Amino acid sequence: MGELFKSHLFERAYTYGIKQHILSIRGRGLMLGVQLVLPDSIIEDGTLAQKVQAIMFDKHKVIIERGGRHGSVLRVLPPLTISSEEVHDAADLLARSIAEAVGAN
Repeated sequence: MGELFKSHLFERAYTYGIKQHILSIRGRGLMLGVQLVLPDSIIEDGTLAQKVQAIMFDKHKVIIERGGRHGSVLRVLPPLTISSEEVHDAADLLARSIAEAVGAN
């Protein structure tokens, strides 16, 4: 399921034009970290991840944690009972939230 989430998120990242904002997706199984960056920023300050976290909660009522040295990593921790359809929906929701945070279409 983790690989399904990764592949769908990368697919949606190209669709929404946000691929340059996803530095990496790493983890084990469904316990994933999505590291976000602003392309023009030299240092990782967690600003983008903070915006995405707020959008996910305020608009979609999804709680997502931040971590990493500068708070630039979104921690994806879905329940183990998640279905493949829900994985697709979650990846799409995250991609749309990133696009909204950076102002992409």
